[in-house]
Amino acid sequence: MRTMRGVLAAMTVAGVVVAYAGPSAAYRATPNNRLESRASAPNVGREVFDPSLFAAPTLVTNQWTPLVPGTKMVFDGQVVDETGTALPHQVVFIVTDLTKEIDGVPSVVVWDRDFQNGVLQEEELAFEAQDAAGNVWNMGEYPEEHQDGKFSGAPSAWLSGQANAQAGLLMRADPQPGTESYLQGYAPEVEFLDEAQVSKLGEHVCPPVGCYDGALVTDEWSPLDPLSHYMDAAIAFAHFLAGRYDEAVAWAEVALPKHGGYQGTHRVLAASHALAGRLDAARVAMAGMRALNPKMRIADLSTLIPWRRPDDARRYAEGLRLAGLPD
Repeated sequence: MRTMRGVLAAMTVAGVVVAYAGPSAAYRATPNNRLESRASAPNVGREVFDPSLFAAPTLVTNQWTPLVPGTKMVFDGQVVDETGTALPHQVVFIVTDLTKEIDGVPSVVVWDRDFQNGVLQEEELAFEAQDAAGNVWNMGEYPEEHQDGKFSGAPSAWLSGQANAQAGLLMRADPQPGTESYLQGYAPEVEFLDEAQVSKLGEHVCPPVGCYDGALVTDEWSPLDPLSHYMDAAIAFAHFLAGRYDEAVAWAEVALPKHGGYQGTHRVLAASHALAGRLDAARVAMAGMRALNPKMRIADLSTLIPWRRPDDARRYAEGLRLAGLPD
């Protein structure tokens, strides 16, 4: 769930907190992509969970993550599948008036649902609490998976204090760029490990839905995620849509070594290089994409991506055309 939420936020921010996913520098998984230890969480961040430090935990007033019962937010965006096709995706986020005690701390219950092409794909109960210093903690998650709109299981549920799981920070009280990364949650029995780091503060951001001032930008990642290349490619595409071609190239180059067979990464890399004026690099990237799909044409783009803004489609086609993709 958290990975998907990061992708959507990067592409279609509806407020002032922007989450970008990125590679971890603080922790590495073992070669077989499993946690090295099931006894204790990785040593990430300066905060230590202590139930005695929570005075009014269900009163969540953090500036960046206020959780007022009755709040409802709807995030509309796109996700990119393994063929590079962008699909409509929606997350509906509701702060309930329910509470649940977890690891000795009463916690607010948040309910969110993921819809892909209008079909419920996953829904989750998340449990959050604020300590006396103003930090918001992620106390656990109960995500239910759905197949064809029907419940299929909940294999990734975890609660702090059970099966060596440990609460992690959802948001610091005073997030500042340049500070160390922090653990967002750890549950070894279900192979859950999320981290984050504050990237920028006071940013002017312009995702497809509009422009915003005073944004907080955080990098979020899971060192264990075998599909992180999709997220990196989606962030590259989000930067492309915003006209930040150098940033798009940087994220595409993070994604490419992870999965060189993903066509979407090659396309956004080629288009971004081209519109930044680096035609030689664009043609090299295009050669990689055409090696995977030699039949691809500019005309195919309209079926791959449900464009919301005609100018985005025009720029993407222009970049790919400059890179050498035939009409």
